Amino acid sequence: MNIKVIIYILIALGTMACRKDKPVPPVLESSDCKPFAKNLPFQTYFTIDRPQFKAPHFNPNNSNEFIYHFRDYEQNLFQLIKYNIQTQQKTLITESGKIGGQPKWGSSGWIAYTHTPAYSEHIFIVKDNGDSLTQFTDNVHNLYPVWNETGDELYWAYSPNLGIPYYFLSQNLNTLIPDTLSESGDVYNGYLRYNAISFNNKLLSLVHINNSNSPYLATASLDEESLSFTSIVNMNQAFDYPSVSGLCWSNNEEYVYVSIGYPDGGLYKIGVNNSNVELLIPFCDTKRYESISASPDGKYLIGERVDSHLELDNDSNPTGAIIENSSIYLIDLNTLEETKINLEP
Repeated sequence: MNIKVIIYILIALGTMACRKDKPVPPVLESSDCKPFAKNLPFQTYFTIDRPQFKAPHFNPNNSNEFIYHFRDYEQNLFQLIKYNIQTQQKTLITESGKIGGQPKWGSSGWIAYTHTPAYSEHIFIVKDNGDSLTQFTDNVHNLYPVWNETGDELYWAYSPNLGIPYYFLSQNLNTLIPDTLSESGDVYNGYLRYNAISFNNKLLSLVHINNSNSPYLATASLDEESLSFTSIVNMNQAFDYPSVSGLCWSNNEEYVYVSIGYPDGGLYKIGVNNSNVELLIPFCDTKRYESISASPDGKYLIGERVDSHLELDNDSNPTGAIIENSSIYLIDLNTLEETKINLEP
C-alpha cells in the first residue's frame, strides 16, 4: 500500500478517536491552493492593489444572470452591476457607495443591499433595471437583508449600536413599520446573520438557539406565525472556531452551502436532513471563497474568490504586505471545476 495512503488512514482514524462528534471531511487537493512559503514579518497587514469584484448573487429567476459589487478604490468608484453570463453584457444598476455584505436579488425584481457610509449601515432597495432606488431603513445599523419567496417582504438584522440589543425584523414593501420577529433575550437572541430564504419560504440563518454560546446553522418556516428554528448542525461541534463568510440554499432544499474560515477553511455542503458535512473545496493562505450563491437550476455556485499573495522586495523577501484580490468564479457542482468570469473594465 502507498505510504501516503497509510498516513492519511492513520490521521483519519486518530481524528475520529479523539473527536467522535466532529464529521471528518475527505482529504481533497486543490492545485491553486498553496500556503505561504515565506516567513512573515511581525507587522504583517492586508491590502489590495486593483479593482475588486465582490459579493455575487444569482437572479432567482434566471441562472444566466447575477449581480455583484464592483470596487475601485483608486477612482473612489463603487457600483452595483448586473451581468449576463451568456451575452457577457454588463448593466450598471446604481453607483452604490460601499456595500457591506452580499446584495440580495428577490424574485419580484427588487435588489436589497446594505450601504455603509461612515459606519452607519442602511438598507437600500432598487429595481434590477436601476429604477426606484430607495433608502429602506431609517435607524442604524441594518445588516444581512434577504427577500422572501415572492420578493415583496424583506427580512434583516438590526442593532442600534452594533451590539446588544439585537433585533430580527421583517417589513412588506407596502407597509411603513417593520415587525419584530426576534430580539435580545428571547429564545433566539435576535442575532440572526448570513440569512438565506428558499423557494419554499424557509429561512436559513446562523443563529443561537436557547441562547446557546454555540452558533447553529438552522432553518425556520416563514409561513408560520412565529419563528421556530430547527438545527441542521451545531457549528462548534462540526468545526473548530467556525468563521462563516458565505451561506446559501441548494435549489432543492436538500443541502446548504457554507464558506468557513480557518482552521477548517473550506467550502462545505451540509445535508439539511442528515447533517452530513462534506468538504467541496479546501481553502488555504492563498485562496478562499466568501459570498456564495446557488443558481436556480441547481447546476452552479457563484462565489467571490479571494486570491492572496505576498508582496516581495527586490531580494524576494516579504515586505509585510499580503495583497488580496477578489474575483468572481463559477463552480460546477457536478465536477467542482472553478471558472473565473472575466469582468475587467
